[in-house]
Amino acid sequence: MALAAAALAVAAMAGGGTTARAAAAETDGTIAHRAAAMTGGTTARAAAADPPGKADADRPVVVTDPVPDGFTSWEEVNRAQQQIDAVADQIEEIAATPDGAGFGSIVTEPVAGRLRLYWKGAPPASVRALLARDTGVSVVVERAAYSAAELQAEITRMTAAQPAGLDASANQVTGVAPRPDSGGLQVFVSGDAESGRELPNVRSASVPVTVRGSTMPRLASRDDDSRPYYGGARWGTTGLPSCSTGFAVSLGGQSKMLGAGHCASDGQWAYDGGGTIDDIMGKITKSSDPKLDALLIATPSAGRIFDGGPGAGEYTNPVAGRHFNHPGDYVCTSGAYSGTRCGIEIVDTNVTQTFFLGGKPVGPFNRLVLAEQVDGLNAGGNGDSGGPVIEVDPVDTSKVWAKGIFTGLDPGGSPVACTGVPTSASRQCSWRIWYTSIAQILNSFGGDIVTG
Repeated sequence: MALAAAALAVAAMAGGGTTARAAAAETDGTIAHRAAAMTGGTTARAAAADPPGKADADRPVVVTDPVPDGFTSWEEVNRAQQQIDAVADQIEEIAATPDGAGFGSIVTEPVAGRLRLYWKGAPPASVRALLARDTGVSVVVERAAYSAAELQAEITRMTAAQPAGLDASANQVTGVAPRPDSGGLQVFVSGDAESGRELPNVRSASVPVTVRGSTMPRLASRDDDSRPYYGGARWGTTGLPSCSTGFAVSLGGQSKMLGAGHCASDGQWAYDGGGTIDDIMGKITKSSDPKLDALLIATPSAGRIFDGGPGAGEYTNPVAGRHFNHPGDYVCTSGAYSGTRCGIEIVDTNVTQTFFLGGKPVGPFNRLVLAEQVDGLNAGGNGDSGGPVIEVDPVDTSKVWAKGIFTGLDPGGSPVACTGVPTSASRQCSWRIWYTSIAQILNSFGGDIVTG
């Protein structure tokens, strides 16, 4: 399977007003504004017609994508996934303690009601005690050739060995991820896979490597939100492309809004989608970790996200909490430009990836999740950066769980027609995306998800 130019999912910020607005064109570092009408096409819709304004009525998230094989409804998928994730999340918590030295990875299999746990050596007593409980989930423990820590150390070595100042046309390592079974690494290169295997930092790998070619990712309101701010709305800074808000977090007794780190610089002021001086949200603080694609906006924020839309059919949902990410999980995205998109399956976790913006490399960012829309439909695009990535609650489908925030897209290798704001010279979309793990973000900033 070929992968192509992955991008950071930003879009040039459009003008003010309360009607739907398209991304502006960006050329050679300058931003030229233009207006365009939004068109429909989301994979989740409101269960009833929307009143004007900022709707707070809890409504079920209704997913209209084809149901995965082995299930009869998305409600059934969500129930199976939630039950499995309840066990998987407890294992992840143990993995973060000294007991977790041998932890490799987790792969979920919702259709079988099962998860596979890859562990190097014998699992500790804390894990064995968890697996002995009657959780209703079948857990298959597999031998991991390498621990997650060992593979992460090799990823760090490989990315550090990348020659500096490479021209964008040169074949180079753009990303590295552990194999789902912890048996080695997957390496993504910008050119063909065959010559990529001969790159010095690939040939010197101390673990088995699979090379995937043609991977140059790009960094990727709704329209005009107000305080307290919700996730999935449009925002930007003066002179920079606009992005999407993520999730409200509580830090030091105050609420703040998450966003993608590549969308702004530390100390800048964020503006909401209204785009005027009266629409100042607050000051921006970026993560102290340059490999984490996340920032905080100091502004009153609430534990809800926008759903549906953008424009027509918008509503909001409360956030119930957060979950870890595992290959096999299904998620939805909810960016300000694409609207809500579902039927997206996690392929890889703990990905380290370099992106491209204006032909120049940005990153690498680490602890990313790689996911694909299973029917080849839009999963996200320019302007969706920082937007919520969610899992729908199986019991109360009006509630959602935080999984991460949107980072980038693959318009070269997996291009599709955009939903919401249409495809244009400055806006592209893809069925393959990358996003930043919410667990990693909270570990870095030390905050908690604000629930609705």
